[in-house]
Formats: sequence, C-alpha cells, structure tokens
Amino acid sequence: FLALFVDEVKQYKKLLVLIIYILALSVGIHLLPLLAGIGIIVFILIKNFEEIKDRELVNFTVLLVPFFFLCVGVPLPAVIFVAICAFGYIIYERKKLYKDNKFIVLTLCLVLIGFTTFGYSIIMARANPGINEVAPTNIHRLWDCFTRKQYGPGTFANPFQRKTCIETGYSFSRGVYEQVKFFGRYFIWQYTPFPRESAWEGRNLSSVTRFGSTGVTLIFIGLGLFGMYSNFRKHNRTFWLFFITFFLAGIMLTIYQDFKFSPSDPNPLHNPDEVRERHYFFGPAFALFPYFCGIGIFELLSKIKRNFRLVVSCMCIPISLVPLFSNFYSHANRHNLWIPDDYGYNMLSSCEPGSVVYTNGDNDTFPLWFAQEVKRTNYSVIIANLSLLNTEWYIKQLKKRGAPISFTDYEIDNLTPYPVIKDGKIQRDKILLVKDFGVRDIIATNGGFEFEDKVFFPIKRETLPKEYQRLFPKDMTAIHPNYYTRRLPKKYWIRLPEEYFLPAQDFADLVVKNYAGKVPIYFAVTVSRNNTVGFDKYLRMEALVRRIAPENPGFDIERSDSLLNKVYRYRSIFDERVYKDKTTKKLLSNYAAGYFALGMSLERAGDTKRAIEAFEQGKKFRTGSDFPFVYHLSRMYQKVGEFSKAENCLKEVAKEDNMTASYLLGSLYIKRNDFASAESIFNKVISADKNAPNGYSGLIEIYLTRGDSVKLQKVLAKCMMDPNLVGKIFGLYNSEGKKDLARFVLDTWVKHHPQDTVAKRMLKGI
Repeated sequence: FLALFVDEVKQYKKLLVLIIYILALSVGIHLLPLLAGIGIIVFILIKNFEEIKDRELVNFTVLLVPFFFLCVGVPLPAVIFVAICAFGYIIYERKKLYKDNKFIVLTLCLVLIGFTTFGYSIIMARANPGINEVAPTNIHRLWDCFTRKQYGPGTFANPFQRKTCIETGYSFSRGVYEQVKFFGRYFIWQYTPFPRESAWEGRNLSSVTRFGSTGVTLIFIGLGLFGMYSNFRKHNRTFWLFFITFFLAGIMLTIYQDFKFSPSDPNPLHNPDEVRERHYFFGPAFALFPYFCGIGIFELLSKIKRNFRLVVSCMCIPISLVPLFSNFYSHANRHNLWIPDDYGYNMLSSCEPGSVVYTNGDNDTFPLWFAQEVKRTNYSVIIANLSLLNTEWYIKQLKKRGAPISFTDYEIDNLTPYPVIKDGKIQRDKILLVKDFGVRDIIATNGGFEFEDKVFFPIKRETLPKEYQRLFPKDMTAIHPNYYTRRLPKKYWIRLPEEYFLPAQDFADLVVKNYAGKVPIYFAVTVSRNNTVGFDKYLRMEALVRRIAPENPGFDIERSDSLLNKVYRYRSIFDERVYKDKTTKKLLSNYAAGYFALGMSLERAGDTKRAIEAFEQGKKFRTGSDFPFVYHLSRMYQKVGEFSKAENCLKEVAKEDNMTASYLLGSLYIKRNDFASAESIFNKVISADKNAPNGYSGLIEIYLTRGDSVKLQKVLAKCMMDPNLVGKIFGLYNSEGKKDLARFVLDTWVKHHPQDTVAKRMLKGI
C-alpha cells in the first residue's frame, strides 16, 4: 500500500506513516502504546526539525490531536470541539485541502485501517462466547467499550478533584504529591524484597536482608539517574524518546488514572484505598528504566582504565542478576502455582449439574470461568457474578445461558436501583441495587413463583424507540411512570412484582421459607454477608458453598467431609516452595474455614476422632493464626487422654506469645499436677503483660490447689489494686465453669472493698 506513494511521499514521512499506523493498530489491543507517541514526536522534531517543518506535517499533527484526546478518555463533546477547531485551522491556513495532499490522506486511511482491530470485538461478541463482557455486538456498544463507559467518568471529568483529597482534605498539590509517591512506592519495590515484602506481605525480614536490599536499590537508582544525565549530555535525541515515554508511563499515568492510596500505605488516615496493589499498571515504566541503568554502567566503564574494564564488567554481571534472584521467592514467580486452577475445579465440583452459584468478584469468579471455558469442568453450572449482575448485558447473558430469569430483555435494560417498599410505603434509606432484583428474580423464578406485576417502574429514555424518545425532554434520562403512562403504549410500560421490593428478610421468609427450586442455588462462601442478608438462616454449608436448603439448614457434615477429603484437589497448597501472597492466603482461608466448620460439627455430634482429623487438616493450611484449631484440638486430645499431643499443640502456639494458648498450656500442667511448669508459664505471661488476667488466674489456681497461702496472698494483693483486672479474672473463671474460683476471687474483692454493693449482689447470685 505504501509502495503506491513511493514517489510522492518522502522517506522520513514513510517512516512516520508506519509509526502512526502501528500506534493505531495497537490501540485495538491496549492504549499503553499511545504513551510512546509523544516521545516519538519529540524525537523526530529534535532529530531534524528543518526537514520536517512543512505545512503538510503541521496540518497532519493538528489532525491527530482529536484522535489522541479521544483515546485517553476525554469526553466526546470536548473531542468534537477540538476536531472542529483543528479542521477550522487547516481550512483557514490552507484555504482548501489540496487534492494531492497524499501524505494526510494516506495517514488518515491507515489510522482508520488500524482502528479496524476494534471490529474484531464485534465479531467475537456476536459469536456469543461463554464470557462476553460488555457484549459489544454493535457500534453503539463498541463505542461504550472504546470510551470505557463501564468505568464511569474519568480524570478529565474533574482533573482538580483528586481521589487522595476526598477524605483527607488535602489540597490539590498535596493530593498530586501523594499520587506521585504512589508510583515511587512501587518503583522501589522492583529490585529487592525490602521494602516490598514488609509493606505488602508483612514478612519479617532480617536486618541483613533489609540493609542489602536498600543498598542494591540505591545502586540501581543511582545508575539510572547517572545514565539519564549521560544520555542527555551525549545523545539527547534518544534521551527524550525514552525519558518522555518513561515519564508518561510512570508519573503522568499515575496522575491521569487518579489512583487512590495504596492498600499498604502505613498512614491510617490515608483513605480511600485501592482494592488491590496497582503495581502492574507501571510495567512499561519499570521496563524502560533499565535502559538508563545500562547507559550508566557503560559510562562508568568508559571512565575506567582499560586494564580494569574486564574486572568491572565481570562484577556488573552478578549485579544485573540481583533483581532476578532476589525476587525469585515473590508473587511474580508462578512456578507450580496450581491454587487458582484447583480452586475453580473445587468450587464447581461443589455444585450439582445445572445449578446456579453466586460468586462475589474477580478472584472467586475467573478461576471458575477458566475451569468451565477451557477445561469444560461441570459446564452446566451457571456462574452468577454479583458484581456483574448490576449490568444489563450480564443478566441477559445469564438468561441465554439458561438461568431461571423471568424478566424480559426490555425490563432488564430498564432495571435501576430503587428504594425498598413495604406495606405500600417507600423506605428511601434502604436501596435495592440491580443485582438485588437479579438475585430475587432468579430465586423466585426457580422456585416456581409467579407474582403479579403491580409496581410501576421508571423507564430509561434511551431504551425507547426514537419516535417515542422525542416525546420526552432530552435531559430526562429516567422517565417516571406518571409521565410515560400518559404518552406510551402499554407494551412499553414496566411493572414489577411488589414482592421484589420487600426488605431482604421479608422476601426470604416469603419465598425461601418453604423453597422447592427446580435446580439447586448456591452462594459461594466468598460472598459477603451483606449479599446474603435474609437468606442466612435458610442456607446449608457444603464445604465451599452455601446451598438454599430451608428444610435442613446449618452444616452438611457428610457432604462437606466428602468434598473436602475425597473430591477437592490441593496441588501446591502445602508446597513451601510456592509463594503465597495475601490474596492467595485469603482464598486458602476458605478451605481452612470449611475444615473448621466440619470439625466443630463433628465435635458437637460427639465424633471426637473425626473432629480431630478435621481440625488437624484445617491447621495445615496456615492462613493466619492456628489458635482456633489448637484450642479445639487441645480439648479433643485431652478428652481422649492424649495429653502429650495436647501439650505439643499448645506449645507450638504459645511460642508466638499467644497468652490464651499459654494459659491453656498452664491449665493442662495443673491437671497433670506439674505445678512447677505451670507456675513458670503463668509468670512469663505476667512478665509479657502485667494487666493480662491469664497469668494471675493461673497462679491463683495453683496456689489454692497447693495450699501455698504466702504466694497466694502476694498475688491477690496485686490483683485487688485493680478492679478491671479482678473483673477479667472473674469473667475468665466464669466462662470456664470454674464457679468455686470465681466465687473465691469475688469474695476476696468484697472483703477488701466492702463498700462495693454491685460486687456483693454478684456474689449472692453465684
């Protein structure tokens, strides 16, 4: 295509056309390559300004401005205004566009050809794939994708209102400064474990690691800055090409995206936070900085005597490998990490074929999508993501997939948040979201309920045919029933069942209380409690899911036991070589919670042996504190007479300065008449915290049992000086059923404080 213009277009313009074409082509994949565009333009201008400063190129550059504004998310009216100004300038300056202006024509044609990559989105969407986000099946929906409508108004909506200023009250300049620190924070995380692992994962790193990491990071930053200086001084054309791109892909991208604070920001006043660390946004910037590091090393070598260059070069090789090896045990290393893959398989295996399972967000949905779409695991299960249920395109896709949905497509298009209605009264302080209507309709339709449509619902003006849109003002985006019932045919009216507007508990009691659905409906255990309000008392936990089962709610022991111990896969979970970040550990906590619930249910059922097995297995996941498992294991082992195992469990947790575990260990020694060991432990607890009741209560029990009145009086004298401490000791004895000890402590307090009438009444009540 370029060959047709080989005679008319100059060589440098051919290269420029090619660059512009590649940029336009790449926009259909990702917008990041646009950040290199400005650096390329500056490079070209610096390289040979005299050769390229012609009217043709100026006109072309002016024409590209609206295109750039459009791509970075400037509102469409602003883009149209800039485009009109651009064409107006050209017409004024040139009087007319020459018919033989082949450079501009050629480039604009190639830009349009590059943009055709977006057409592939329409082709894919119309093929109805299993996952069809936003469903861009036409130009209108494609435009929504291109302008990123689903993400809401961008930075250009109000560039001076930074998200770092909303809750902190910071000024605009301080807000921008905090966002620049946001980028700098991730920048220094790239080379070594510290401070990344301490800030992000809370790992306790040795002083050697901290010191070495700081030194290596400073070396790389120093090399990069020296390389920038050298590059600017000796070859400023390439400097501006790389530096501008680095700056745009780093600091300017941070400001453009208007990020909130980092989740690991140590300042508790810095709110709101991003939902996760956003370091991955800056991959191009982090990849460009080593260019300057390399130039810095080259310049250093050039200043060293020739005899030492080989030695220094050999020293540079291990330095360049430091980031690779120092980051080997980090979240970036996915070797043998099968946890998400197994999670998708396990979750789908928990559901019966043809059922519906509600998931919460990205982390608990994408593994399931992968398992279904790639591995075809339990494909008949319908995955209903609660976050996406707030969009009309997703509800329609679930309906096509076979989800029990009674809404028509027209009704789905018009679903919006609406207040709760009870007894004909609107409760404006309680709002039902679109996902609430979606969840309720699926549950009710699956249960065979056919409610009468009574409540008139607002209509979105854009969902009406053009001839009916004209009947209402353009600024009336939502049309109230009072307006549309007088102007529209009945087929465009919307009425929904009044039962769908009830408070959560009322709806659940009405629909779910005697539920007999056609297919099982589950909530993943990752679904937050605010999404299951009203349904909780009708749910039965089955390992990783909670099933609507009003006839037998609670916990299904046999089903959960079978899933957890016979069906689920746990590859790489117990492999210490596999790095597990906070997100992974949070996911693993669901398995631990399943085993804990299984152990508790078996304990209540009197099956001590299987309860021990469940607690021991759950403890292996090590997703946080082991104490809940250890507490029950110590009780179970004592119950079956295996005191040594109970002792070992408690010792393991007591090492972590867990006072409750230490108290239980001391109590175990008392039962075994090992008073010396018990006394030693309780004294350590008091040394760690003089206000903790655990140590004092243990010592009082020892000295009473041994009849050591001298030591007993010393301990009591200390306790009787602090009413709060006495109250805690009394409460601890009471919770453990040690009524005699509770009565003794309270009686001693009353003797020391006879004016305390409240204590006297409590003493009489024991």
